[in-house]
Formats: sequence, C-alpha cells, structure tokens
Amino acid sequence: MRGPASGGPELDAALAAVDELPAADRQELLRASGLVAAGRLDLAQLIVDEGLQRESENPSWPLLAAQIAYRRNDLTRAESLLRGILVRDPEASESRFNLGLLLAESGRTAEAAEVLEILVGRGDAPMAAARATMELTRMRESAQPD
Repeated sequence: MRGPASGGPELDAALAAVDELPAADRQELLRASGLVAAGRLDLAQLIVDEGLQRESENPSWPLLAAQIAYRRNDLTRAESLLRGILVRDPEASESRFNLGLLLAESGRTAEAAEVLEILVGRGDAPMAAARATMELTRMRESAQPD
C-alpha cells in the first residue's frame, strides 16, 4: 500500500472523513499516522484501537489500521479491514486501490485486476483511475515472460 492519493475527489473525500472527526480525534489520527510513518507501530495501534472504539463508522480509523497491519505483514487482517471499508462505502477509492495492491502482492493477480478495474472505469475519481491503470499495466508487464 503506497502513499495516499494526491489531489482530486478521492483526496477530498478522505479529508472530509477526517474533518468529520471531533478535533481531539483528528489530532490523535494525525499522531497515529506520524507514528506509523516513523515505524512505531505498537503505539500507533493503541491509538487506532481507541479511535475505532470511539468512531467506528469513520473510514479513517480502519484505513490506518489496515496500513498498520500491512506494515506488520499481517496481510489477512489488512485485507479484512480494507474489505470492511468497501462494504460500508464501495466508492472508497483509496481502500480499493490498497486492496488491489495487497492482492497483487499476495499473488492473487486475477482478483487484484478485478478490484483495480473498477477504479479504471470511474469517472469521478481520475487520480484513482490513473493509479489503477498504472498498477494494472505493471502487473501485466511483470506477468509476461521476458
């Protein structure tokens, strides 16, 4: 799971989800994000677990929990969290993209392609569509024999 989207409607949606959080939770989410970036996953997990208990409907917490699970190489948990986000919001571009990457990394390229193709066809998320197209191209090129 690479870095967050940069620009476009999908970033606006992610920022709106963060903005919906109470100020204290926004601070905690930013703090946990910084801890993840710094590799301090245990402390970040504690903050995220508390956030999930307080704001279980906000997708920011499970997305960060999925990033922590991914960084810990717990791909089963990361996949479960990402799929849970998509059940609640099938339009969650960042979660869909990250799920596609995770599936591709797990060797489940056909399933990854299905997940990413959904993004390619979406006109409301051009950045996500471009990222998905690049990833699909990379997957197809790596699958071809030299």
